[in-house]
Amino acid sequence: MALQNFGVGSLSDVQQALRRHGLTLPHSPVSLETAITRLRFLVESLNTRQQEIETRRQEDLEARFATLRPLMDSGEFPSSNSQRKIRLAQLGIEIGEFRELRARWVVESISSGRTLEETGRLIGVTRERARQINLKAGGPSPREVARQRTEERGRSEERETAILQARVRNDARLRPGSTLREIAARTGVDASRIRSFLSNSETRFLLPETEDGRSSPEPVWSRDAIISVLREAATYAFPCTANAYVSLLEVGEIDGPTVATIHHRFGSWIAACEAAGVEPGQSWIEDYQSRWTDDDLYRYVEDYLMSPEATGTFKDFEDLTKLRPGAPSSGLVRIRLGGWIDIKREAIRRLLVSGRLPLADNQPSPDAL
Repeated sequence: MALQNFGVGSLSDVQQALRRHGLTLPHSPVSLETAITRLRFLVESLNTRQQEIETRRQEDLEARFATLRPLMDSGEFPSSNSQRKIRLAQLGIEIGEFRELRARWVVESISSGRTLEETGRLIGVTRERARQINLKAGGPSPREVARQRTEERGRSEERETAILQARVRNDARLRPGSTLREIAARTGVDASRIRSFLSNSETRFLLPETEDGRSSPEPVWSRDAIISVLREAATYAFPCTANAYVSLLEVGEIDGPTVATIHHRFGSWIAACEAAGVEPGQSWIEDYQSRWTDDDLYRYVEDYLMSPEATGTFKDFEDLTKLRPGAPSSGLVRIRLGGWIDIKREAIRRLLVSGRLPLADNQPSPDAL
């Protein structure tokens, strides 16, 4: 009663409010500070109790919603008022709670992608009524749902693409000298998408492959098979020069490996002809052998592959050699070292061994590539 403007009427109001919650004020006189402290404690107790009551109410609503949801999803909940009241009474749900739960279900239904027509049919209301319930409950419109789902699909696809790209790029850096099919087999990413995931610095270290997946465009020719082809060629041309052999291949008189393959297998055209017992004529690469060693040629290919502007194809390599005076010709490189795929594979191995190609950590040993 020491509070200013606090009279008997105010005290009565406070006591009535407290009695509604089963509380009373102390009867013995207390100081103002003690009274305020006690009132604050009572308020905190009331707040805690109200929170507990609200928590129990929400738990009860969740339990009732768990009962109603499957009935509404299946369209089995009664649509007529009389039948609905009977069913709600059986479930112990008041009509006010039912409206709250129905509104929640309508929002979930539309958010899941159902149309207003489908949502209304399941609970026995019109399309317009379903729209009104959803709007009043603050739910998204079907158009907003469609837009959100489209955006989410786009974000999901972007995340998936980023994951696949990281997987492909990591594999390509760990194993330079791989083909698209080999990367596809290791990563599970379709080969048609792999190249688009890689930068130029990574694609130039890929190896090409033919349609049947072999790493070389030519069949494997044994020494005996090559000797047989050279002997057949010698029946058409004497002496059996490399130029004459190429002409026979072009007109289809013989079926055999390229001159580069023969040179790679036997070391030189003359050595191959001698092994076959045919007259070779003048060697067409004699002048070049004295100028370039195999190591020189490989170093030139290595320098090409390490060039930022290189694409890694033989055509690009050939074009580049034409622009550099004093460089070995691309033809000489293939004659001396073999097919471009094998040349690239060996050049990449040498780059890894020398440490000039540190593309990624935890790389396998160069001999394993």
